[in-house]
Amino acid sequence: CIDNNWDNHCENAYTNIQISRQDPFPFARPDGWKTPYPQFTISDSTPNVGTPVTFQITDPLMAGRPYLVLFDLATTPNIQMSDGRTLDLVGTGLFFSSLIDPYAFGIVSSGSFDAQGVAAITWSIPYIPELHGWPFYLNIVPFDNSYAFPRMILTTYRSAGVVLQ
Repeated sequence: CIDNNWDNHCENAYTNIQISRQDPFPFARPDGWKTPYPQFTISDSTPNVGTPVTFQITDPLMAGRPYLVLFDLATTPNIQMSDGRTLDLVGTGLFFSSLIDPYAFGIVSSGSFDAQGVAAITWSIPYIPELHGWPFYLNIVPFDNSYAFPRMILTTYRSAGVVLQ
């Protein structure tokens, strides 16, 4: 949907594009950013097994919105949703396990962006020496559960990754 206005008009090749309407989700626009790009930061990009690491994303447009936290072992090829958008994770067993039982991985599975649009997730990395050298990728998926999938996913971000030491 070009203007992300799912409730009223989804523009397509058979309708006139209405330039006068403002895009409520400018991050989905390929022609430029109207606000700063969301910033993903990691407290330590090479954390040790058995220690915590904090992932933080700042996106003022998502202030107050709930999110899910997802893990995976890689970011390509992306998971493609039925509306054409992609989720920057692959969909390995770790991805599905992080949906089903995130507490087994030492992470809280959901939360909400604060009033400034900041979401901070601390992962208490389990002390499993065999994880040394493994890459892990985390993604935060803001959603609105008043919509059906995939429309409920408000935006997608690039995944943040760490390599465990």
